[in-house]
Amino acid sequence: MFSQRIYSFQEMMEAYREHLIHNPGKALDTGSGIVALLDYSGDVYGTFIEPSGQIDPHCAFDFDQRTFRDGHWEGQSVDETVASVVAPRLIDVTLF
Repeated sequence: MFSQRIYSFQEMMEAYREHLIHNPGKALDTGSGIVALLDYSGDVYGTFIEPSGQIDPHCAFDFDQRTFRDGHWEGQSVDETVASVVAPRLIDVTLF
């Protein structure tokens, strides 16, 4: 169990952004086969990570607030969602 704190969607996006700003060249594993990245302007976006560990740069998307309810992403528990910011798993990224 990581935290009793419940994050809002905006707090989660800001936590992702902070981890990524302080770890250039990395993606943050959010769980469920999705990673968070920063675009050239510093906005957080998501894409998929293949089972091989390759990041798919062609399927980029904005995180959808409608899939974040009661402090967790759809398909995850609160602990799983919080783990992505409390104990982040960062992945080396080479998109080009």
